[in-house]
Amino acid sequence: MRRNNQTSRPRSNSRALPLIGLFLALGATVSILQLVNAVHHESGELILWLAWLSITLIFASSLCLFSALYAFLRGRLRRTEPVARKVATNSEYVAQYSRSDRATALVIACSLGLLTAFFSLHSKKPGIIALSATFFGAAVLYAVHTVTTRVMFTHQGFVARFSWFRELREPYDRVQRISGRPGTLKIQFSDGRQLKLHSGMGDPETVIAHLQARCPETVHLE
Repeated sequence: MRRNNQTSRPRSNSRALPLIGLFLALGATVSILQLVNAVHHESGELILWLAWLSITLIFASSLCLFSALYAFLRGRLRRTEPVARKVATNSEYVAQYSRSDRATALVIACSLGLLTAFFSLHSKKPGIIALSATFFGAAVLYAVHTVTTRVMFTHQGFVARFSWFRELREPYDRVQRISGRPGTLKIQFSDGRQLKLHSGMGDPETVIAHLQARCPETVHLE
């Protein structure tokens, strides 16, 4: 498989993390303001709820923002490396999200779950509860996707396992086209099916090395 020199590779950092971190930081700010107001009015049990919620949101937002910063700095360092490292492609490889990404997704889901529970118990505004529940549902879907999704590069072909027990198996000789976009690498097969490797799934250099070594030479990495 030949590679186009101008190809953009999937980025190792997730664009969603900074936005989620900022959202959680905003929630932490609101929670702290409510905590101050509760202390001023001596609201009793509500103070403990708000204190616990504030600490949880501060921890979750800090985790997201620091993870995004780490991924950004790691990507900058990789782009400045003068010599590309050699990747061994004679063994099988599993492309999956890192432990830190999976842990972050679970923490986000738990934090939004606590936030939804808090609004359900203490808020009388259905709009706020519905909005919080929507974000919680999206966080659960993201966590399930991050924890369960993996793509195995075996000696025979691709074995991809997705969330909700979905699976895809394709041999390398069916690869018809590979296209790279910021954050996504899309592999199209001759039977019409396709496989997408999203940002953060495995090491980009290792993934590309396996594609180059195992896919047909007539396939270009665009």
